[in-house]
Amino acid sequence: MDYFSEVNYRGKTPAFVFLFLNYISHVFVSNIRCNWSSMPESISTGKNHNDQSNSNIIIKLSDVSKIYLEENKSEHKVLNRVDIEINEGEIIIVLGRSGSGKSTLLNLLSGIDVPSSGHIYINNNDITSMSEKNRTLFRRNNIGFVFQFFNLIPTLTVEENLLLPLELKGKISDKEQRIAMEILHEIGLGDRASSYPDQLSGGEQQRVALARAIIHDPSIILADEPTGNLDFETGLLVINLLDRIIRKKKKTMIMATHSKEVIGMADRILTLKDGKIIELKHEKEKILK
Repeated sequence: MDYFSEVNYRGKTPAFVFLFLNYISHVFVSNIRCNWSSMPESISTGKNHNDQSNSNIIIKLSDVSKIYLEENKSEHKVLNRVDIEINEGEIIIVLGRSGSGKSTLLNLLSGIDVPSSGHIYINNNDITSMSEKNRTLFRRNNIGFVFQFFNLIPTLTVEENLLLPLELKGKISDKEQRIAMEILHEIGLGDRASSYPDQLSGGEQQRVALARAIIHDPSIILADEPTGNLDFETGLLVINLLDRIIRKKKKTMIMATHSKEVIGMADRILTLKDGKIIELKHEKEKILK
């Protein structure tokens, strides 16, 4: 019998969290496992008040490498001494074939994984020097995720799925509940709050996933092939919505994709090849042809 068929959940109980653990990706699993003790303000807010240099650079990779050992003990360099700076409010598209390291890059930026060498700074915080616990807390407060496969919990309603990141942070206030409903109306699903994921189309599910990524007001959105599980027309609708919301809320987004349809929303286009990140300057029109 499927695990979820054995669960009878219709309210906010501890099962709310445990369902989440058993279904959603390791990104949020690590959040739950963390001990939610107090932490320095510079980590919890993502701001380093002692360093005001490069104030508009929100992400900086300095000499970052990621190396995996193959079964034959040989080294596979997924990223090789990468340097990149990303400004606040930018939308960055990262292109590359399957296996080129796009997902690895997103995992490093989120602190899910750590580089073999080099440093990653977010809001002037060196996340590579943080403990696993503090990286988890930092990620919980500063980063939102949009996945290819939606990762909605089937036994929770649209509204309950949307409120998951806030539930992880503690009791949900009336104000946060109102904001959640406002976001649902903004994405055109205000009348579907009590629906379940299997009652939604793929595009509608991805819209809920997008809303969930921004509900806790992170400064950075990481998107991994967000249109990869959608047909062409629905994918375009989701991309246009994503573009509009990210711009409106002045977020920074890094999207990994191999789809040309998303190129038009990019402020900058990067490509991953042979472990190196190359910026494709003045080539948006050429790629779109």
